[in-house]
Amino acid sequence: MMRLLITLMLLLASSRADAHAVAVDMDAFVEGKQLVVLMNGTGGQPINGAKLEYILENASGERVTAFLAQAADGEYRVATPSVSGGAYTLTLRDTTFPGEALEARQEVTYPLVNPVRLVLPPSTTGAPSIPILVILTIAPIVLSLIVVVFILISRPKPKPQPLEDTP
Repeated sequence: MMRLLITLMLLLASSRADAHAVAVDMDAFVEGKQLVVLMNGTGGQPINGAKLEYILENASGERVTAFLAQAADGEYRVATPSVSGGAYTLTLRDTTFPGEALEARQEVTYPLVNPVRLVLPPSTTGAPSIPILVILTIAPIVLSLIVVVFILISRPKPKPQPLEDTP
């Protein structure tokens, strides 16, 4: 019983959330012979360490994909795709977190002349709700109390001492 309670407490203490809790703004544009994407959180802070892939696809099925490399704080670059000009769907896919691929999609005319703004929505496993936070705050206290009560109950009872007669 004790091992189970300790295991549960360790699992609660070690849980973490790998997901986008807030929307991520991305500005895509062409600079020289490179496609550049600037990733920023909603507060304007640069997003670093992302695994970002672009997909450029037109109505006839022509499709080009590549991963962008981080070049600076919140800046990702890749060689400009060599495709014919025209109407395309630009998809930016973020696969930073395991088991999650968030996409932002925008219809564009290629080659890009003006910057394009795309927004990755928050993932469904983003920030926990208030009830979850309350449960995660109270659960360790309740489990600790259960452990204390269990220890007190399982203690051996002291044997009564016989009273001494004094003359």
